[in-house]
Amino acid sequence: MGLLSWLFGGAKDRFRIECWMIGGITLAKPIQTPLGGSVKCIGCVVDLDYRMRGASFDVTSIRLAKSSVGGVSMNITTTRRGEAWKADGALRKHLERRILPPMIQELVASDERLQKEMRKRAGIAMTAGATAKQKAFAKRLGIRFEDGISKSAISELIDAKLGKRR
Repeated sequence: MGLLSWLFGGAKDRFRIECWMIGGITLAKPIQTPLGGSVKCIGCVVDLDYRMRGASFDVTSIRLAKSSVGGVSMNITTTRRGEAWKADGALRKHLERRILPPMIQELVASDERLQKEMRKRAGIAMTAGATAKQKAFAKRLGIRFEDGISKSAISELIDAKLGKRR
């Protein structure tokens, strides 16, 4: 998180979707399951951190979820064999760094159910009024705004004034 975001309440504009299931991930080469099978098509459970940018979403991080079913940790499932297990370090890194980012970007753009859930979780904070710190900083920058401006709206004005792209 950047210094300005930390100073002016950016953390309050961040949201999380926990344990969202993503299926149909086809891997370039097969992986071994804990039961000894070899599979190329898996599903996984992820946590998404994101920010709202107007009507669009900015996914800031993707992690395999820490999920537990009946006391057994799992975040990977096979699509045909019915196995579930917790990814080891190598598979976790491969999924989080290479496979999931473009897949999540496409999923967020196309999955209306996910978008609805993301908007729902962000709804309360997005309409909250700007903080006193945000207003004072905006005034020092010479930004004009209305009294009832929201946190997200003033944040966009500040970013535009500072030349940050959204």
